[in-house]
Amino acid sequence: MRFTVTNLRAEVENLNESLAEKGADVRFTVGGRNGYQAVDEYPVDAEGNRIGTGVNRMVGSGTSRETYDETYQAYLHILRRLDRERIERLEEENAAVTLEQMQAASENQSILYVADGAIHKIGPFNSNDDVINAAVDAQEEGEYDIQDQHVYILNEDRLIELEESDLVRPSQE
Repeated sequence: MRFTVTNLRAEVENLNESLAEKGADVRFTVGGRNGYQAVDEYPVDAEGNRIGTGVNRMVGSGTSRETYDETYQAYLHILRRLDRERIERLEEENAAVTLEQMQAASENQSILYVADGAIHKIGPFNSNDDVINAAVDAQEEGEYDIQDQHVYILNEDRLIELEESDLVRPSQE
């Protein structure tokens, strides 16, 4: 199927809508360059209005398909940055909480992890053993990879990051 300039403009608009929903501080714009297409990234304010007339950078150029592929990669990079910033804010807010403190209050614990630009939740669970077993199961099933992703236990309003060493099944007695 042919990917036209019209397709490129529509897909870039969809990416811009997604960036707006996620609170990103940039958007994309499509324009021509010497008979090819190009997409530029430009800054926006908190309301989504363009700041100035310049651009931050050109994110892609070439055929409509090539340009879209490069733009989509830039979009994914922005989502990863937003995820990192959101995680850093959560970590700062919950820096004093330890895994032992969270396990002391064992009701309504859930597992949170970030994948594909979204935060995913597993649970809730009502015991420490259940939440750790679920975390181990999810790791083993490939739902996330704790070596490459941030994985957390959420207990009411507390959040603590899990490490690989935390993913040990409780002993069955």
